[in-house]
Amino acid sequence: MLANRFSALLCVSLAVYATAAWADEPDLFVVQLRLPARGVTLDVFATRTANGVEAPGSALAQMGVIAPDTDDLIPLSNIPGLTYSEDSNDGAIVITCAAACFERQHVDLTRRDQRPEPINASSSGGYLNYEVEGQWIEDTGAAMSGIAEAALFGRWGLLESSWVGSTGANARITRLETSWTIDAPRHGVRTRIGDSVMIGATGTPLRFGGLQIGRYFGLTPSIITYPTPAISGEAESASTIELYVDGVLRARSAVEAGPFVIDHAPVVSGGGEAEIVVTDVLGREQTITRPFFVNTAMLRPGLGDWSVAIGAERRGFGLENARYGDTFAAVR
Repeated sequence: MLANRFSALLCVSLAVYATAAWADEPDLFVVQLRLPARGVTLDVFATRTANGVEAPGSALAQMGVIAPDTDDLIPLSNIPGLTYSEDSNDGAIVITCAAACFERQHVDLTRRDQRPEPINASSSGGYLNYEVEGQWIEDTGAAMSGIAEAALFGRWGLLESSWVGSTGANARITRLETSWTIDAPRHGVRTRIGDSVMIGATGTPLRFGGLQIGRYFGLTPSIITYPTPAISGEAESASTIELYVDGVLRARSAVEAGPFVIDHAPVVSGGGEAEIVVTDVLGREQTITRPFFVNTAMLRPGLGDWSVAIGAERRGFGLENARYGDTFAAVR
């Protein structure tokens, strides 16, 4: 009897607790989120709590609002720069955002036809390049001189050799350079075996024979290796922006309402002034002026230039076929 009474009390207690917990859960309702500045409308589940209306963070992020990209409900009042009003007739919540409320847009001004194309495997082939010159001098008579370069290329790389020769009293044929170059375009690395040139710390070129491997940006000529200024601005509504560099129109693009930044502005080397003209759909213009300075000798963040060389110094270049001197190793 006592056991039955205890079981009944336990069941009643659990029922009361479950009812109270259910009562504490806020009621979900379907509402339409509207962001007129960007012309975006989404139907979402929302709720009302002591903090006001709460909506899914993922929906707000999809609209371009700074919010966690999660399905959890986020109080709209907790987002800086965001205010809202409820339209009970349409069952909608109208959102108004200041600049601090929007995610910053990154504007890509790179033309589609300037973007790097996929690199295809090279076919095999070869070529012969030469130049011959003849002259006649009264005392010595006729003489001929010339330079020739032969090369073979394929998936295995580029094999090339160059020669110089002359006739007359000092007739000779001298080898200039012979090398095998292997490129890895996807990694931006070039390997050269044979005769090569290395620029020393003082800027003096050094001819040598051996192995050289390093970063070579020429394999991806479309890449911008130097830091470019980040030119920013703000649009109150959907607008068109025009970028002028030293008074010359360099690019045009469309942006949504909110702050934006041009990461890779097509500017010139050295110092200058950039102007951004923001024109909205009503034709109203806003001009933003930004000074800039660009140094092409610097590398942008994330890029690294390096080179490793080992071999022997070349001597008598152009005079002897293969005379090498001291061995060395260099890392840059």
